[in-house]
Amino acid sequence: MRGDSESRHKGYAIGRQWGYMSANDILELEDRNPIAGGDVYLVPLNMVPADQAGRLLTDGGRFLANGDEKRLLPEATETRALETLVRLKRAHAPVFEDAARRLLKREADTIERQFRRQAERSLADFLEWLRQFYEGFGATAAQAMTPALMSYGAAVATEAAQQVDAEPPEMDQFVSSYAGAYAARHTRDSQQAIEAIVADSPPQELPERLGNTLQAWRTERPAQVARDETEQAANAFARFAWVAAGVKKLRWIVVGPSCPLCEELNGRVVGIQLGFLAAGDVVTGGGKRISAGKTLHPPLHKGCDCMILPA
Repeated sequence: MRGDSESRHKGYAIGRQWGYMSANDILELEDRNPIAGGDVYLVPLNMVPADQAGRLLTDGGRFLANGDEKRLLPEATETRALETLVRLKRAHAPVFEDAARRLLKREADTIERQFRRQAERSLADFLEWLRQFYEGFGATAAQAMTPALMSYGAAVATEAAQQVDAEPPEMDQFVSSYAGAYAARHTRDSQQAIEAIVADSPPQELPERLGNTLQAWRTERPAQVARDETEQAANAFARFAWVAAGVKKLRWIVVGPSCPLCEELNGRVVGIQLGFLAAGDVVTGGGKRISAGKTLHPPLHKGCDCMILPA
């Protein structure tokens, strides 16, 4: 008997946090296949010697206080919480990258084969095939990323809940929803990229341009997916845990090197259900300007490494 889902996942979360269970240990107990990078064992940050505090930040990293006042670190408890989340991102990034690499290779190989079959006869037929392909590929993308997201979700939610002395919430349904949202972003971006190449390329250059893009998907895009999703998911999972714990407000914190756009949000406190930006809000900084959608948590832009904490 494996016990009920709630009890199992609480046990797994504790095992992950205290370093005696890896992601693959958990997957084995759930009768699921192991994942590359899943043999990583985490170390609780509060067991790290005090003289090592701060070393997990990115090069040149810093935490900023409100307004123009700048401090290397805020109070110790916030520092510890932020450092732990940074550690979790780094530990799980290889798992995300491996999953994305396998997914993108399958995707690129399929598109390349179909292009060779159809494009010489009719680009219109290829584009229609592409549309139908991406109508069904979302489920494949979600399935490919779900194991990494499940492991990450349990680790982040456990840490976030402990920060406010709460029990970690059941994450399965929320992670499944997040995986679906990721799949929608992935398929949209991929389809639009291929359609743009077809539209913008002279016929004689199209095979080479498409081939170069698909090769970049196999070699470069997996790392980008890992960076983007460990940032996005960390904040989404932490926020979910804090909502479940009854936290009322969140604070936006700039972490590490960041573009000036984020400085406008640094230190901003909002109701947890309201969000930091509404759809259509404009953010400016450093000569840049973006019109945001509703923003419940970071990232604000590509490469954003900001985080949130309870306020």
